[in-house]
Amino acid sequence: PAGFWQVILGLYRMPEEPVDVQVDIRFSREARAVVQIQPIVNAVRKGAGWYLGDLHCHTFHSDAFGAPQQLHATARREGLDFLAVTDHNTTSQQGAYFNAASSADLVFVPGYEFTTELGHANIYGARQVFDFRVQDDRDVIAMAERIRAGDALFSINHDKPGIPWRYQVPQIDCME
Repeated sequence: PAGFWQVILGLYRMPEEPVDVQVDIRFSREARAVVQIQPIVNAVRKGAGWYLGDLHCHTFHSDAFGAPQQLHATARREGLDFLAVTDHNTTSQQGAYFNAASSADLVFVPGYEFTTELGHANIYGARQVFDFRVQDDRDVIAMAERIRAGDALFSINHDKPGIPWRYQVPQIDCME
């Protein structure tokens, strides 16, 4: 529709000097398949024990090449008991597939990866993305408090050369 539009580019790291960006918007009247949001299945493993899983993986909903169905098949083939699909700054993979795919044999932990230039963190238990546009330590600490108040867990990711955590460390629940 006519009016003022905004485009958010999924870039979280930019060089110091200005960057030229061109955005092409193309309209089409061709019918497209609509993704149906899947209902949430709250699957639970029976009993205490040791469980095998992955707490940090991605699909093509962010920067991986595989579809959710491929990741699901791989997790089953490898005998995983649980899987947290933590695409960067999105939970779209949950509604498109993983909400309904969870079962007592393979539990899908809802979450996403909070991704900025100065650090990454997984947010476990979130079914929505908290605003990841932070400017400084205060913003990150306030965001972590909102996440934890919403009954989700805040876990700092891969604090190592290449992708260090450069913010003041907020109160966290775990660390990769």
